[in-house]
Amino acid sequence: MADAIVVINAGSSSLKFSLFVVRAGDLALDVRGQIEGLYTAPRFVAKDGSGQPVAERTWAEGGKLGHDGAVEHLRAFLRERLADDRLVGVGHRVVHGGLEYAEPVRVDARVLKALERFVPLAPLHQPHNLSPIAALLDRAPDLPQVACFDTAFHRTNPDVAQRFALPAELHDAGFRVAAVEGMLKHFPLQRRLNRLRRLRMDGLARRLIAWLERLPGNRPSTWMLLCEKLPS
Repeated sequence: MADAIVVINAGSSSLKFSLFVVRAGDLALDVRGQIEGLYTAPRFVAKDGSGQPVAERTWAEGGKLGHDGAVEHLRAFLRERLADDRLVGVGHRVVHGGLEYAEPVRVDARVLKALERFVPLAPLHQPHNLSPIAALLDRAPDLPQVACFDTAFHRTNPDVAQRFALPAELHDAGFRVAAVEGMLKHFPLQRRLNRLRRLRMDGLARRLIAWLERLPGNRPSTWMLLCEKLPS
């Protein structure tokens, strides 16, 4: 019996995974694949470490497998694939860890709740990243899960870089700036601003919006705010 871990990257319409098994003391890629079209025409494909297909399945056009259904299908596939090997952990890609989570962290119900606070800051990614974590916490609560964060890289930047162009009052309130070219290119800045406007906002939040609107070119693909929580 060998130990194994699976790494999951859940997006808005797909779930990608890689399964690694300990062989001769090292982690070896056993199989990787994805379930795409989760809400349109789901399709599952898995290939072994050499790139050879080992499993495929398609669902009817218009079928809505969803993230929960994808997790269930993946669990069934992994049980069969692992046979006598043992799944000892799951790793997840999560976009936003705020200021608190700058390193990989084991996720329990408390951590999951904390990460859900950042959904308004990464609405196209964070809910989908967290969906399989919640599903596995419910179905396999004793299985260790670890989240790794896109924002962790930017938390290692020098303090001056995290302060760049940010008014002191916002920095003191817990905001940081990270350049993340490309990550937000499909979510126009104006929609982010409108989302903030719909919240109950104090003067600090209004000044934050005014600052965002003054950014050169209002380029949504250039800036991300890292903060502990949204102003309330």
